Amino acid sequence: MELRVLKYFLQIVEDEQFIKAAESLHITQPTLSRQIAELEEELGVSLFNRNSRRVELTEEGYILARRAREILNLTNISLSELKNFQNDVSGTISIGMGEYKSVMVIPKIIKSFLEKYPKVNFDIFTSSTDIITERLDNGLLDMGLLMKPTNIEKLNYIQVPVKERWGVIMRADDPLAAKKYVTIDDLKDKHLIFASRKNLHHDLKNWFRGTFKDANVRFTSNLPTNGAIMVLNNLGYSLCIEGGKNIWDDKLLVFRPLSPLLEETTIIAWKKDEAQTKVVSRFIKHVEECLEKGLDEID
Repeated sequence: MELRVLKYFLQIVEDEQFIKAAESLHITQPTLSRQIAELEEELGVSLFNRNSRRVELTEEGYILARRAREILNLTNISLSELKNFQNDVSGTISIGMGEYKSVMVIPKIIKSFLEKYPKVNFDIFTSSTDIITERLDNGLLDMGLLMKPTNIEKLNYIQVPVKERWGVIMRADDPLAAKKYVTIDDLKDKHLIFASRKNLHHDLKNWFRGTFKDANVRFTSNLPTNGAIMVLNNLGYSLCIEGGKNIWDDKLLVFRPLSPLLEETTIIAWKKDEAQTKVVSRFIKHVEECLEKGLDEID
């Protein structure tokens, strides 16, 4: 399976037509069709459902499209790293982050690093801890800001000295918005929006002290942003981490902490036992030095 053919395949996925994809690739349509037919024969699967107007991916095609993007992304990263290896400290550092309060630590660390190494670029990827952990494991991210509890078996990490407080997003005109904190009794018989991460459900259900009802969970959401949209449209109350509250207009939505208090912690992590590029190694060391000094000492 050649990288060139994977690029051909993804171009068809984007254009949804062999003829249009061939034009985009500056090759003939018969050549493109032959390359894809050979790829399907090599893999032993059909990648497209073909009709007269456009092509659609089969289930196998969807799987290959996802992996092909990852493969080509890794190839580009590798080529970039090799080009920069002999140069000064430069290149791109990719960091995955969720919508946490501790995210505010990262810009301070990056700013002080760029003062030393101005040729470095950063690529920020926003998602849930589970997806970021998967991308770290697959080599698609250099580092990740992860919220515990999470599997750290394959990771090296540094603890971030910031507490992530759980609370509830609600409409600003909701009666509960007048309260300073939200209690278990306040949420009885309310429709709830939970975090998608299953390993967070244990802590949340324990907070309810035996009164939790699965039927009350109307939605799950991997990021507070989408949960907040459901809240805005009167579809429930979103239990989430405080860090996401700066994203929405507090005239429309408000955040109220849980009582009794429920908190989590975050870590900055990278893949264990993996050779790092010069620029990533320098940045990891810089992160360690910054957090050892304390947040107040980061310029």
